[in-house]
Amino acid sequence: MRPRWLACLILMGTVAARAMAAPESALFAQMKAQFQANYGIELAADFETYPVAATDGAISAQNAGAHNVDMVLYFLRKEFAKYPPELLRQSGVRRIVFCHGLASHGHRIAGVAVQKNATIYMDSTTEVGDEAHRRRTLHHEFFHFLDYAMHAGADLNHDAGWEAANAPGVPYGGSGTNQPVPNWASHPAAGFVSDYALKALPEDRAEVFGGIMTNNLTMRLLVQRDKFLAAKVQVLKDELKTFCPQVDEAFWARTAKNF
Repeated sequence: MRPRWLACLILMGTVAARAMAAPESALFAQMKAQFQANYGIELAADFETYPVAATDGAISAQNAGAHNVDMVLYFLRKEFAKYPPELLRQSGVRRIVFCHGLASHGHRIAGVAVQKNATIYMDSTTEVGDEAHRRRTLHHEFFHFLDYAMHAGADLNHDAGWEAANAPGVPYGGSGTNQPVPNWASHPAAGFVSDYALKALPEDRAEVFGGIMTNNLTMRLLVQRDKFLAAKVQVLKDELKTFCPQVDEAFWARTAKNF
């Protein structure tokens, strides 16, 4: 059992560290209040303890500092503004944490969803991929929470409607990593928009969602000629509309106009 004097010392150190932290920017303060009030989502950039235990291994990073994340806040505000507030509230996301040096299994990543603490971790630097990659990553990780919410308690590696839309003879289990590549929409097989989509069914779904939410041009062209990918897009849209009626055809028409 930890001695009382040691617990007090640790508490005093934590309080002192918080007091010494640089003040957050005006944008961070504004968005933190807005996201908490409107969606029940906390924004944080300081005082996180790393590594974070996740289902498939530890996530490592360093605190970004709330005074140093305005760049990522701008695209967070733009991308999340596409969503109906109801969808954000229903998603189950409780925190978005900004950090730098974000890595999983030793690989730098732009973002990751951790279900156990209902948190999306986002790297606030420009060191991992370009803006398009970081925008897709945000939607990709958000979709994992939508999947958790839409299929609460279910095995997400199996989805009858999705599997029926898959091309026959193309198995999951690819070794692709979620690293930035020159051509994200590589279309490695019928029905798959990216190499990473081949890794597992949940990643396939999140990749499709990230592509349509960022209006990826290559993906839009692929959907016109790949009936399996088009079927997956429709399955996703149908599931989302059932889950949140505001995600209807009017929503997708608005999204298609945003780049």
